[in-house]
Amino acid sequence: MTYDYTNRLGFSSMPPGYRLLGLDSGHFIWERASDMEQSAIHWDKWTVRRWAWEDYQARNAAPAQGGE
Repeated sequence: MTYDYTNRLGFSSMPPGYRLLGLDSGHFIWERASDMEQSAIHWDKWTVRRWAWEDYQARNAAPAQGGE
């Protein structure tokens, strides 16, 4: 069973379209809503949150400008 911790981060937040899920074992993963992709499991929700933001930024990075 999983629990949604997305709104339990105080002033911090998950990136748009990402959920922070807690597992029965006391570990956490992020899940991306667009394709249901999930992260690796980790015991620290703040590490998982950081991974989600890194994934979000990598997926939304501006493409390299053309030219030389």
